[in-house]
Amino acid sequence: DFGFRFSDSQQTDDTTARVRGSAMPIDLRLSALNTYRFFYRARFGHNAAGQAELNAGFSEDSSAILGASLRAPLHNQLGLDVSTTYLIPPSQTDMAYTQDGWNLNLALVWTPGRSFGSDRDYYRPLLSVADNGSLFTRHVLR
Repeated sequence: DFGFRFSDSQQTDDTTARVRGSAMPIDLRLSALNTYRFFYRARFGHNAAGQAELNAGFSEDSSAILGASLRAPLHNQLGLDVSTTYLIPPSQTDMAYTQDGWNLNLALVWTPGRSFGSDRDYYRPLLSVADNGSLFTRHVLR
């Protein structure tokens, strides 16, 4: 399968943060980054119970996004769900490595009463459960 996925920020929040040892508070504006990703997904294994996905895209601030995910059966009702995402900032950032973002997600999935990754998986949600790689936040000093 080939596809397209995007996330759209709906709200911005203003807050104040304090760094330990500093007397001055820092005023921040927080929001989620709008991202646009293209993906390729393939099923594999016995009865196509496993699923692998590669994705690549960009964000509203011209950052590049790379990711991969894997859902693989370990036993009849037990599976492994692994995903990783890396956000590469544009090259003109002021401080190197401060705008990078990454996520590694590892989950053991138990599906009681049915086989993991079956073709007609009526009980699996349409969208995966959100993890830290589902969205990236950005902060702007006010």
